[in-house]
Parts: sequence; C-alpha cells; structure tokens
Amino acid sequence: MDGKITPPANGLKLINLKSRVIPIYPDFPKRNGIKPNELLPLITKNFVSNAYVIAYLYSYVMVGKWENNSLLFHDPQQFDESKILKLRVFNREQELLVWKSGNELKARLRKDDPKGANCFVVVADHVLSGTQSKISEKGWTRIWENRGGILYLPLLNTHVDSQTNPQKRIHIRTNNYIDENEAYQSTYVDCRFLGFTYGEGNNFIS
Repeated sequence: MDGKITPPANGLKLINLKSRVIPIYPDFPKRNGIKPNELLPLITKNFVSNAYVIAYLYSYVMVGKWENNSLLFHDPQQFDESKILKLRVFNREQELLVWKSGNELKARLRKDDPKGANCFVVVADHVLSGTQSKISEKGWTRIWENRGGILYLPLLNTHVDSQTNPQKRIHIRTNNYIDENEAYQSTYVDCRFLGFTYGEGNNFIS
C-alpha cells in the first residue's frame, strides 16, 4: 500500500499512497447526516472485521472496540450515543469518522487502497497519557498517570512502566493527508487513525 518513503524527521514520515473518501449515502454530499438509530447499521455495513473505537463524549473519552457487530467498552454503561462529539472507528485499512454538527451527526469513510488517488501522507505517532499499566478484568489494559487520568484500552499484549523504561509509551498512529487549498498551498485536509504502537519505528500492538 505504501509508496516511496522519505527518511523520518522529528518523528514524522512522509509517504505516497492511494486513498479515497467513500460516500456514506448515494446522494452524498447532499446528505451525510446520520439519522437516529443509523449509527450501528452504518458501522456494520463498513466494518466486517474487528476495529478499534475512540468516542469523544461531552465530559470524557472512551476507547473501545468493534467486535461481533457491537460497540464494546470497558464500562458500556458510560457510553451514550446522544453525547457523541466525535467517534472514530478504525483499523489499518480504513476509518469511519463521525462528528457532531449542529443537532445531528455527520460522517465520512476514508479508505487506503489501490482504487484511491495518489496523495502524500504524513505518518505520525501520538503518545497517550499513561506511564503505568495493568491488565484489568475482562482482558482490558488500564493505563494511568500518577497524578490522575485513566484510560482503559482493548489491548492484551501491552505493558508500560515509566520506572523500568521511560521511553516506552503507547501511541496512536495516524495518517495525515496533504492537498492544495484554493491558494495552491499545501495543507492537511484529513486525518485518520490506524492503530496503537509503541512509537516511531515500532509495529502495531495487537
């Protein structure tokens, strides 16, 4: 999928690949709003395999997974669809981004595959807050800071401990897409999440 790769600089890597935004509905862009009770069918339609989920709600952020056509979180009772500000469902091939716009939710689906157009992409790893970790019940991993802040991640094969290895932290890898604006200046036009890593040069955490 990746094309020519430039040497990493300041933790960033510039690549060339094929990518496309796929219309959610046949009459897109006239309509890309999600009606009540359409969110789960929309995810089911576009994600046959498992994926990760990050939900940005009014007061907190939840990390979960899409599995067996269901949204799964460590504490599912905390998830309230009516309080979504932004939702990302993603794997290494594609991402469904849902966001609040006025009184409705809108969505876009981006997929990197040979059917897309050539574009330049900056690959970046963003560190998550959490210098300690522990396997929690139900197979989730809890990461936290000594001064507060807890995230539950649907990851089994991961461990961070700032005392033994301060550099080993969990990151989210993103593709950041570049295009020209109306003034013919190159700028970022989109971003999608791919998965979790230990940072630059490391493989994805399963």
